[in-house]
Amino acid sequence: VTAMVQRLAEAPREVPVTTQAPVPYTVPATVPTTAVPSPPTSASSDSSALLVGGGAALFVGTSLALVALWPRPGAQATLGRVADRLSTGAERLLQLAGRRRRLGAVLDAAGVAVRPGELVMGVATFAVAIGLVIGALASSPGLGLLSVAAVVLGVVVTVNLRLQRRRKAFAEQLPDLLGSLVAALRAGYALSQALDAVARNADSPGGDELGRVVTEVRLGRPMADALAGVAVRTASRDFAWVVTAMEIHREVGGDLGVIFDTVAETARERLRL
Repeated sequence: VTAMVQRLAEAPREVPVTTQAPVPYTVPATVPTTAVPSPPTSASSDSSALLVGGGAALFVGTSLALVALWPRPGAQATLGRVADRLSTGAERLLQLAGRRRRLGAVLDAAGVAVRPGELVMGVATFAVAIGLVIGALASSPGLGLLSVAAVVLGVVVTVNLRLQRRRKAFAEQLPDLLGSLVAALRAGYALSQALDAVARNADSPGGDELGRVVTEVRLGRPMADALAGVAVRTASRDFAWVVTAMEIHREVGGDLGVIFDTVAETARERLRL
């Protein structure tokens, strides 16, 4: 038994080898990649700049409005000084461009009671603010520029329409004005007194123009020049005849009421035609 045990101990052991089936290779799914943010384009940069500019313009406008409305001592005076300096600068630019006198004459004839520099400053500020805001909201600098041009064109058209309507209203009102002047002269009034009486009772624009004549005469301007200014502002050929008739009357005399009647009848016939 001992010999058999020794032989079994000396015999080599066979270790069972377990074989593992090969694992099939599977193609891995697409690995998700992290999205890399694209660099900002020029359009987004322009829209951001326009948005910032529009916000700044709104902030400045709101601040000026609050300063104007806030009951703080000296705030409105400060705002007035700033506006005066800006309008004075605009007046100088218009003077250098040779447009100040022409624009002032148009505004005066249209009955717009602002100086040319004030109008230019106000329109420029409003147009730039509107253009920046619309361009930022629409993300389009071109649309912002079109908005600026539209605002400026709208103001120009509005002033011209006001001018034409005022001149047309004066032409329609002229026969009645001359009739009132004839009645005042025949009642014993002097010419300056007749103009004052008619100016107080007449509607705009005739009453405004005759009232301006009375004021200018009181300040020392010759009556013929003051009346000629009315003819220029209103572009009225009939009133220019009135001025010429008054000059002839001053030199040679005559019945001024008859002359006014003749001109009034001519103006009525012109309106009928």
